Amino acid sequence: MTEETKFKLFCASNDNTYSKLPAQYGLIAKDLYKDGADWYRNNVWHEISEDPTKFDSPFLLINSSTCDLFKCDYLDVFKNVAKKFDKWAYIEDLLPDNV
Repeated sequence: MTEETKFKLFCASNDNTYSKLPAQYGLIAKDLYKDGADWYRNNVWHEISEDPTKFDSPFLLINSSTCDLFKCDYLDVFKNVAKKFDKWAYIEDLLPDNV
């Protein structure tokens, strides 16, 4: 089962459903949740070769030693700035839904 599938299975259930299951199933559900959360956390980051398409949305650029909040209106500006970084993510994808 892929981590994406595990995450989707967890999302399809109610919060804390695993606590209502028999012990052996609860442990499996906890593992599925952890694997799905890890998959999601890593899935929001884009490779620097991938161009952002929502230029009106701010994004975070990171590399091994620094990070920088950035917003640009033009793809060529992004390409010039991005040369110093490894990955990027939209800020809205990093924040919880209730913020």
